[in-house]
Amino acid sequence: MTDELLQVLSTRGTMSLAEFERAMDILHADAYPAGDDVRFVRRRVVGRLDALGHCDVDFTARKVACYGPATALLPGNWPARAALCGARSPGLLARLDDYAARNRDEVAVTRISQHYAGVPLPEVVVLESPRAGGIAACVAEVGIATPGDMPSAWEIACVAGSLDDYIQEIQSREFHPLNWPCRTFDPTDLQFKRGDQPDLLPRLVEYTSPVDQQRQHFWITGREALTMDRNWGRFLALRIAGRRVLLYDEQQQLLAVPASTDLPRLLARAATLCSARAAVAEDLPIEVGGVQRSRKVEVFTGVPKFIAEMIASKVGQSDYLRSKFQASFAEVPNA
Repeated sequence: MTDELLQVLSTRGTMSLAEFERAMDILHADAYPAGDDVRFVRRRVVGRLDALGHCDVDFTARKVACYGPATALLPGNWPARAALCGARSPGLLARLDDYAARNRDEVAVTRISQHYAGVPLPEVVVLESPRAGGIAACVAEVGIATPGDMPSAWEIACVAGSLDDYIQEIQSREFHPLNWPCRTFDPTDLQFKRGDQPDLLPRLVEYTSPVDQQRQHFWITGREALTMDRNWGRFLALRIAGRRVLLYDEQQQLLAVPASTDLPRLLARAATLCSARAAVAEDLPIEVGGVQRSRKVEVFTGVPKFIAEMIASKVGQSDYLRSKFQASFAEVPNA
């Protein structure tokens, strides 16, 4: 079953990140790609469950909390479409299928399997109706929260903070280098590189605790530093360097971002809930702007132009790079 991991989380409600990862190992260790960093695969899987709207992941507190069953309205005028998010059980899915079987003219349920690096992700469950009221009637009877009147992706993108909002909320402090292994983010190569680079100001530095391997990130401006979220920090470095890294194919509605510069959590969720499919990990087939060919990128599908523009503005990218990707990106729902 592809929903086993989500069902474990649905039953528990809240789990420590370590417990969640142990559950993943028990259920799917055989699926882990040989030679891949298992910690990286685990982190990508839990990040995708967060982006799909099933749970809230707090990497600081190292907790995973499951949302209650809900529906997210997908972009598009007709037919009305909504994706099933949050907690999930066999009984809930059975009630959903039963309702659809009894009301074939009102609602249809589609399921699409997906995975990341061989690890099964929860099925995409989409409700479709010729009228918006059809979905509302269905979920009300089944016991699922009713979707709003606006696409959930748009609502999330609007309420998500921007890079400027984030910077204003954090406070600087006097900087004292830690005696820990560290790396510095290179906005040209889009990678963290070993060691501190004190001649580079400002800069994003990542320290790793030798005790528990937890990472701390600092935006260093000289004698002062800001405790920085990893994802926001990278986009701040990119803005100062004048680098644009978001790629958008308007014809196929594909939004891509280099895998080494992940979108902040809520914006990743907004991009994901445009189609309710997890981001696809692919090698960029062409060079676009300063993003090299063959670089690993995360591709979000079904992203309308107005949402792509909102996401770009929120992360401090004045615009996205326009490109026409190979059609294979649109044809591969899994990675």
